Amino acid sequence: MASYYYTLSSLPMLQFDTPVTLSYEEFLNIVSPFVSSRDKEYLNFIKDDASLLQDISHPFFISYNKFLKILNRELRQVRLSAHKELSVDEDEKILLHDSLIYETVKKAVGQENPLEAEISLLRLLYNEVEYLKEGHYFDSVSLFAYALQLRMLERKSRFIPIEGNTEFKRLFTNLQSIIKSI
Repeated sequence: MASYYYTLSSLPMLQFDTPVTLSYEEFLNIVSPFVSSRDKEYLNFIKDDASLLQDISHPFFISYNKFLKILNRELRQVRLSAHKELSVDEDEKILLHDSLIYETVKKAVGQENPLEAEISLLRLLYNEVEYLKEGHYFDSVSLFAYALQLRMLERKSRFIPIEGNTEFKRLFTNLQSIIKSI
């Protein structure tokens, strides 16, 4: 417990709307000497997109995976209903939490700017991790939450609108030339 207290209190604060100042590799180097080998293993299962390489039996990750499954289900249903005019099965919306996810997903999918849609989904994930870590300040749960949020912020920092716009124009121009040649 004391090692987690020291380790977590020495890390920079993370906030969704501020730039990240620490890479995930730097984070792993900082925390590795102070955390258990099991927790190190769990940290290595967190992928760049804040998903997990495999299921982890820790209660925090079980809750996080459950949220990801609900989010992916809602994304799939909203996309299907938008393209095939299918209605979303209201029986699946048992939890108030699910309806919040549904509303956020519906708003994100409806946005014209894909970057804004992706950022709103990342914010939803980030806020869910905030919720899951409530009451945990200097233990493995807060360490895992920090790791997931750091991965999310690293991903968000890679969203560069100018470069994305340039790549879109390049792909669109290539597509136009292919269509003209047909």
